[in-house]
This record gives sequence, C-alpha cells and structure tokens, in this order.
Amino acid sequence: MFSDISHEELSKITTKFLPEALQYASRFWAHHLSSVSPDASQLLTQIDIFLHSHLILWIEVMSILHKLDEAVRSLLEKSAPQDLKLHSMTMDAVCFIRAFFTPLSSGPLQLYTSALPFLPSKSSIHHTYGHLVDKTAPFVLHGRESTWSPLLLSLESHTGKNKYVTEPITALAFSNDGTHLASGGHYGNIQIWSLETGGIISSTIKANGPGISSVAFSPDGLRVASCDEVGSIRIWETLFQPCQSHPLKNSSSSIIVATFSFDGSRLATESQGGVVHLWDTASGKL
Repeated sequence: MFSDISHEELSKITTKFLPEALQYASRFWAHHLSSVSPDASQLLTQIDIFLHSHLILWIEVMSILHKLDEAVRSLLEKSAPQDLKLHSMTMDAVCFIRAFFTPLSSGPLQLYTSALPFLPSKSSIHHTYGHLVDKTAPFVLHGRESTWSPLLLSLESHTGKNKYVTEPITALAFSNDGTHLASGGHYGNIQIWSLETGGIISSTIKANGPGISSVAFSPDGLRVASCDEVGSIRIWETLFQPCQSHPLKNSSSSIIVATFSFDGSRLATESQGGVVHLWDTASGKL
C-alpha cells in the first residue's frame, strides 16, 4: 500500500480509475437522498451497507478529489437520527474526517497510516474498519483515547510577518448560519474557516494595516467587514479569489466592534471614544 502517494501523483490516474459518473455519485449522493422519504426501510438498509462496508473507500475518493469539506457536509445532511445506529456511525465519520483532515488532505492513503491507527478505541469506525490499518503503521500500545474529544476543531494556520511566527488572534466572528468563522490577527491578516472541516476556505486576506480589532459577517455570509486599530474599515467580497475589498472612510479612532444590519445595507461601528457610526455599505459613506 503506497501510503505516501501525493495528490499530484494521484491526479495523473484519477480520470482512469475514477470516471465522471463515480465522481458525481461520490459528491452528490446525500443531496439526492435528501429528497427521498427517510422512513423507507430499503433506503436505510442501503445506507447501513454503505457506512459499514464502503465508508473508508468513499473518504479516500473524496480526498483524491480534494472534496473532504463536501464529505463532511454530505454526512451532516444524512445525520438526522431516524436510525440511532446509523446516526452514531455517521457522526463518528464526521468526527473522523474533522480530526484527521490535515493528513487526509495531504495524501488520501494516509487514511491507513496516519488516521485509522489512532482512532478512539470505542469508535464505531475503529471496530468496523480497524483491520484495514497499514501493517507498517505505528501501533498504539498505551494512551489511546477511548472516545472522541469534546474539542470539535483546532484551527492553527495564522502566521505572522513570516511563516515561523504565529500571529496572535485579535478578532473572531461566526457567520449567521454557523458554518464559517472569520478571524483577524495582530499583523492585519484575516482568514475564513470552514467549521465543518476546520480548513481555510479562502486565501489569507491581507489588510495591509495594523492589528485587526473587529470582524463581522454580512447576513448572507458573502462579505466580511474588518476594522483595525487606526480606524480603517474595509468590506471584503469573499466570493472572489483573492478577496476584493471596498474601503470605507476612516473612522477617527480604533474600532472596538462592527456589525451589519439585518439586510446587510448598513454597517455599525463603535470606536474607543464611545462614538457609534452607521455606514452605507454600498456607497461607503456615513
């Protein structure tokens, strides 16, 4: 088993071994199942077979396709507890992908050397797929956790002025639907995270200013407002890569907090001096 095969090497054989029909089915099966009655016993039987016989191969395919974030969303779509056994296995798979997202993203066959050997001893996936562990993988004698940690995600990618310096986080904001997190740093960098996987969903936004004092998502999640220590205010369009910004007129002092109106047409900011400003997000004017 070639556990160190990189995505670059695998991309050369993806088309041959993963035809378009299989790629489509792997990515969108949960979406199509969402329109089917969840009480159909035959459907539950097929889902049970999938989770207990093919789950690991599916995760491997999604890793090859660079779609592990979609894998988590697919599992969450089917996590409603119509069947407690299936629900338990599904949520176990979500925890599995989240916990090992980094090694699985770097090489899909890391499943067998860097993920399966370290599963909690009481996890459903360990009991079902533990026999697939690569024989050359480390064997954990002592200290293995018995259950998943209550810590859902650990986000560790903010860097400072160079890649060896960690950037202190100075601002955080959830999107309205709870699926994303924006973080602002001491050196003016902003990152947007997927809370389904813990991965960064856009390149680092460089505000080119001092420390970020506040970040806020628009109600639709398509824009992020950032404010810094000298009163600069920017609204970033997150659909574009790299993200594009629309600067608003500078405030008179450092911004403590910013928040969008319900329809996203206004942005309210509060400065250190206790002054509240209301901005038109389209024109950038007070």
